Amino acid sequence: MIRTSLYLDTSVISIYFDARDPTLQEQTREFWAALPRFEVYVSTLVLDEVLQTRDGQRRRQMLELLEPLQVFEVTAAMQRLALEYQRQGAFTAKHGRDGLHAAAASVMGVDFLLSWNFRHMVRVKTRRLVNLINLQHGYRTLEIVAPPELL
Repeated sequence: MIRTSLYLDTSVISIYFDARDPTLQEQTREFWAALPRFEVYVSTLVLDEVLQTRDGQRRRQMLELLEPLQVFEVTAAMQRLALEYQRQGAFTAKHGRDGLHAAAASVMGVDFLLSWNFRHMVRVKTRRLVNLINLQHGYRTLEIVAPPELL
Protein backbone atom coordinates (compact mmCIF):
# COMPACT_ATOMS: atom_id res chain seq x y z
CA MET A 1 0.00 0.00 0.00
CA ILE A 2 1.35 3.41 -0.97
CA ARG A 3 1.49 5.82 1.94
CA THR A 4 0.72 9.50 1.64
CA SER A 5 3.92 11.56 1.60
CA LEU A 6 4.44 14.65 3.74
CA TYR A 7 7.00 17.43 3.94
CA LEU A 8 7.16 19.16 7.31
CA ASP A 9 8.37 22.72 7.51
CA THR A 10 10.18 23.88 10.64
CA SER A 11 7.07 25.32 12.30
CA VAL A 12 5.64 21.83 12.81
CA ILE A 13 8.77 20.69 14.64
CA SER A 14 9.06 23.90 16.65
CA ILE A 15 5.47 23.98 17.88
CA TYR A 16 5.78 20.41 19.17
CA PHE A 17 7.83 21.93 22.02
CA ASP A 18 6.25 25.40 22.20
CA ALA A 19 3.83 25.68 25.12
CA ARG A 20 2.88 29.31 24.36
CA ASP A 21 -0.19 28.07 22.47
CA PRO A 22 -1.36 24.88 24.20
CA THR A 23 -3.97 24.17 21.51
CA LEU A 24 -1.47 24.20 18.65
CA GLN A 25 0.99 22.19 20.71
CA GLU A 26 -1.65 19.57 21.50
CA GLN A 27 -2.74 19.36 17.85
CA THR A 28 0.89 19.00 16.78
CA ARG A 29 1.48 16.19 19.25
CA GLU A 30 -1.70 14.42 18.13
CA PHE A 31 -0.50 14.72 14.57
CA TRP A 32 2.93 13.40 15.53
CA ALA A 33 1.32 10.29 17.00
CA ALA A 34 -0.22 9.65 13.55
CA LEU A 35 3.09 10.00 11.65
CA PRO A 36 3.62 6.23 11.19
CA ARG A 37 0.70 6.30 8.72
CA PHE A 38 2.71 8.58 6.41
CA GLU A 39 5.99 8.76 4.54
CA VAL A 40 7.54 11.86 6.14
CA TYR A 41 10.30 14.10 4.81
CA VAL A 42 12.18 17.21 5.79
CA SER A 43 14.93 18.98 3.91
CA THR A 44 18.35 20.15 4.95
CA LEU A 45 16.74 23.60 5.14
CA VAL A 46 14.68 22.36 8.11
CA LEU A 47 17.82 21.01 9.75
CA ASP A 48 19.60 24.34 9.18
CA GLU A 49 16.71 26.25 10.74
CA VAL A 50 16.60 23.90 13.74
CA LEU A 51 20.37 24.29 14.20
CA GLN A 52 19.85 28.06 14.44
CA THR A 53 17.69 27.60 17.55
CA ARG A 54 19.42 29.52 20.34
CA ASP A 55 18.15 27.40 23.22
CA GLY A 56 20.49 24.41 23.28
CA GLN A 57 18.06 22.09 25.06
CA ARG A 58 15.25 22.96 22.63
CA ARG A 59 17.61 22.48 19.68
CA ARG A 60 18.56 18.99 20.95
CA GLN A 61 14.90 18.08 21.48
CA MET A 62 13.98 19.15 17.95
CA LEU A 63 16.92 17.25 16.44
CA GLU A 64 15.85 14.11 18.33
CA LEU A 65 12.31 14.53 17.01
CA LEU A 66 13.71 14.71 13.47
CA GLU A 67 15.91 11.59 13.77
CA PRO A 68 13.41 9.06 12.35
CA LEU A 69 12.41 11.30 9.42
CA GLN A 70 13.85 11.13 5.91
CA VAL A 71 16.04 14.12 5.03
CA PHE A 72 16.84 15.26 1.51
CA GLU A 73 19.27 17.86 0.25
CA VAL A 74 18.11 21.18 -1.15
CA THR A 75 18.98 21.12 -4.84
CA ALA A 76 19.58 23.73 -7.53
CA ALA A 77 16.18 22.84 -9.04
CA MET A 78 14.52 23.65 -5.72
CA GLN A 79 16.35 26.96 -5.49
CA ARG A 80 15.33 27.87 -9.06
CA LEU A 81 11.68 27.04 -8.34
CA ALA A 82 11.77 29.09 -5.12
CA LEU A 83 13.09 32.07 -7.10
CA GLU A 84 10.28 31.60 -9.62
CA TYR A 85 7.78 31.66 -6.74
CA GLN A 86 9.25 35.02 -5.72
CA ARG A 87 9.27 36.34 -9.28
CA GLN A 88 5.57 35.53 -9.69
CA GLY A 89 4.53 36.81 -6.24
CA ALA A 90 3.83 33.62 -4.31
CA PHE A 91 6.48 34.62 -1.74
CA THR A 92 8.43 37.81 -1.12
CA ALA A 93 12.22 37.86 -1.02
CA LYS A 94 11.92 38.44 2.74
CA HIS A 95 10.08 35.11 3.03
CA GLY A 96 12.23 33.26 0.55
CA ARG A 97 12.85 30.39 2.97
CA ASP A 98 9.11 29.70 2.99
CA GLY A 99 9.25 29.54 -0.79
CA LEU A 100 12.20 27.19 -0.58
CA HIS A 101 10.21 24.85 1.68
CA ALA A 102 7.40 24.83 -0.90
CA ALA A 103 9.86 24.30 -3.73
CA ALA A 104 11.55 21.44 -1.88
CA ALA A 105 8.23 19.71 -1.33
CA SER A 106 7.21 20.31 -4.95
CA VAL A 107 10.42 19.07 -6.54
CA MET A 108 10.39 15.99 -4.28
CA GLY A 109 6.81 15.33 -5.41
CA VAL A 110 5.31 14.90 -1.94
CA ASP A 111 1.55 14.97 -1.49
CA PHE A 112 1.32 17.54 1.32
CA LEU A 113 3.42 20.32 2.79
CA LEU A 114 2.51 20.79 6.46
CA SER A 115 2.98 24.10 8.20
CA TRP A 116 1.63 26.24 11.01
CA ASN A 117 2.62 29.36 9.06
CA PHE A 118 -0.73 30.94 8.22
CA ARG A 119 0.80 34.26 7.19
CA HIS A 120 2.81 33.05 4.21
CA MET A 121 2.11 29.35 3.61
CA VAL A 122 -1.23 27.93 4.66
CA ARG A 123 -3.44 30.32 2.74
CA VAL A 124 -5.44 30.27 -0.45
CA LYS A 125 -3.35 32.83 -2.36
CA THR A 126 -0.13 30.92 -1.72
CA ARG A 127 -1.64 27.56 -2.63
CA ARG A 128 -3.05 28.89 -5.88
CA LEU A 129 0.14 30.63 -6.98
CA VAL A 130 2.41 27.74 -5.97
CA ASN A 131 0.25 25.30 -7.90
CA LEU A 132 -0.03 27.53 -10.96
CA ILE A 133 3.76 27.94 -11.04
CA ASN A 134 4.29 24.23 -10.40
CA LEU A 135 2.11 23.33 -13.38
CA GLN A 136 3.90 25.90 -15.55
CA HIS A 137 7.21 24.22 -14.70
CA GLY A 138 6.16 20.59 -14.99
CA TYR A 139 5.64 19.81 -11.30
CA ARG A 140 2.49 18.37 -9.81
CA THR A 141 0.24 20.35 -7.51
CA LEU A 142 1.01 20.55 -3.81
CA GLU A 143 -1.46 20.61 -0.95
CA ILE A 144 -0.31 23.09 1.70
CA VAL A 145 -2.16 22.43 4.96
CA ALA A 146 -1.95 22.64 8.74
CA PRO A 147 -1.36 19.36 10.63
CA PRO A 148 -4.93 18.86 11.96
CA GLU A 149 -6.23 18.63 8.40
CA LEU A 150 -4.64 15.19 8.10
CA LEU A 151 -5.88 13.73 11.39
